[in-house]
Amino acid sequence: MKLSIKQHFIISIIFLMIWELIIFWFSSKNGTDSTDMSNQFVFLFSENGVAIDLNTISYFVRKTAHVCEYTILSFLAFYFVICFSKYKQFIFKITQVFMVALFSACLDEFHQFFVVGRTAQVKDVCIDMIGFLLFCLFHFFLNRNLWNIKSFIQRNIF
Repeated sequence: MKLSIKQHFIISIIFLMIWELIIFWFSSKNGTDSTDMSNQFVFLFSENGVAIDLNTISYFVRKTAHVCEYTILSFLAFYFVICFSKYKQFIFKITQVFMVALFSACLDEFHQFFVVGRTAQVKDVCIDMIGFLLFCLFHFFLNRNLWNIKSFIQRNIF
């Protein structure tokens, strides 16, 4: 069954909003709950006898979670922009995705300002934008490799 443009639009906005809610749910955790969530992952390393500084690994886990959240957000925003944007050129679409990711990151940090035990930091917005850049790299290499695969198949099979 082939989906219409309207159906793609509705699906993309639903997924994008659900992911935004997940991001805000994570940021609504107070400082203690947030630390406990990341420490659950950190303790996996310490139980396996790996000699590391737990504070350093906890910091790394939290910042990696930021990057992953915003990489996924950028994928979903790109799907939404493809369905919604009137622009044909890629640079306009990627700029719109950047604006969605940046607005979401700023809003997330503003939201954390009001959560007990959390702080709003410009550094976290920059780390969130690394997720957007990671999405751009994925997109570039995926398209480049798909193009090479298509041309290889056309040259050698057809």
